[in-house]
Amino acid sequence: DLDGLIDEDFAAISDQHFRCGMYDNLPEIFPIYPDHSPLNVQILQQSFQWTDPQLADVIGYDFTITNIGENVLEDVNCGIFSDFDIDEMNQDQAGSFRGLIRVSDGSYVPVEMAYMVDVVYPIDGGWIGWAMLGIEKDPTANDPEDGHQARGFRIFTGNAPFAQGGDPTNDAERYQALASDQWDSNANVPDDHRVLLTAGPVARLDPGESVTVRWALAVGVDRTAMLLAAGEAAWTAQGRTFDRDGDPGNGEEFVVRWLSPQDQTVPTTAPRLRAGAADGGVRLRCELRGEDGGLLAVERRSAAGGPWRRWPGWDGRSELVDADPVGWPRTYDLLRTGVDGVEKLIDTVEVAGVPAAGPWLTAGPNPFNPRLNVSYHLPQAGNARLTIHSLRGELVRVLHDGYVAAEEGSATWNGDDQGGRAQASGVYLVRLATRQLVVEQRVTLVR
Repeated sequence: DLDGLIDEDFAAISDQHFRCGMYDNLPEIFPIYPDHSPLNVQILQQSFQWTDPQLADVIGYDFTITNIGENVLEDVNCGIFSDFDIDEMNQDQAGSFRGLIRVSDGSYVPVEMAYMVDVVYPIDGGWIGWAMLGIEKDPTANDPEDGHQARGFRIFTGNAPFAQGGDPTNDAERYQALASDQWDSNANVPDDHRVLLTAGPVARLDPGESVTVRWALAVGVDRTAMLLAAGEAAWTAQGRTFDRDGDPGNGEEFVVRWLSPQDQTVPTTAPRLRAGAADGGVRLRCELRGEDGGLLAVERRSAAGGPWRRWPGWDGRSELVDADPVGWPRTYDLLRTGVDGVEKLIDTVEVAGVPAAGPWLTAGPNPFNPRLNVSYHLPQAGNARLTIHSLRGELVRVLHDGYVAAEEGSATWNGDDQGGRAQASGVYLVRLATRQLVVEQRVTLVR
């Protein structure tokens, strides 16, 4: 959002990206686990899912554990305990893998897994397991406690006491299992197994400090497919590095985990492509979100009855009109050439058929300070009302209210209200209303 901070910024990394928070000191815990003695930790779980075929059989997980108490936590061990129950009769085999997997780019990545396989119906049931991919106490520094190695692997059976290999049932047994560096042999006899894969320890976690443990859940129709999926997840979990401060002397110091090398990164200020009606064709306009659009180009992909076409050297401020009446549906790609001379795809718009004529507006730069430029278009000359509203719908400023003779108009907003009072930083709505339709666009004012 151009404020130079990363305090409130958040964006999805994968095709699906979920977050949830958990605590070990909530009152609802104690009726279920009366012996539990809280560590006073918060666990932020993030999961990552992809449609890419190479990652379609994995889910990536980050668990960030934060000490929210007043006491120092020592020897912090982390682990994933799973009862997969693949077979409906709970007759599964359990095992582990430690080795190198070759991934898409030809390199090898280390993978350490705890898995289960349905041996009764192996074709229908398949293989599933957890891979431990890394532990970071401080993502911004090369902390000596950071690493990727798993510590221990245990197999438990639910119908036995803990001392004889059964499930841990209280805090003391759970901590004992997590702190063990024991690595069990594979269980080749089917049973109601559970598996535990551990990482750590982190020697010390002061109040307010966090540690992130990275995992992947991988599945496959056989052992090889599961391991290949885990390898791709391990490779993707390494992420990509960026030069956040603009100083090439200190290298790329900002790491974004789970960002695939094939992913195209797009700045928050990148222009956006919009499509509207244009006499049986398509009118393309650019919503500029920064100071300028840079060196832009638009490409129309091949469609039924319509060939590929390219409009190079667009400044983003004028309109492009594709008057070709054939070839539906059609897709337009907005591309920008960076300072490195590499052209990147930054936005795509799909048009199913001849667009219906209607009003549209574009406002930029976005975010803006101190002035927002608004352009709008009507299907025909007529009355229109152009206004600024808060996100709660409150009217802030009227920019135009009356007749528009030339079908097109423009206005500026200096970030003030109807009385000339400067408005606070935040998100506002630019609204264009005609008798038939209302269109809106969100803009951000940065003081």
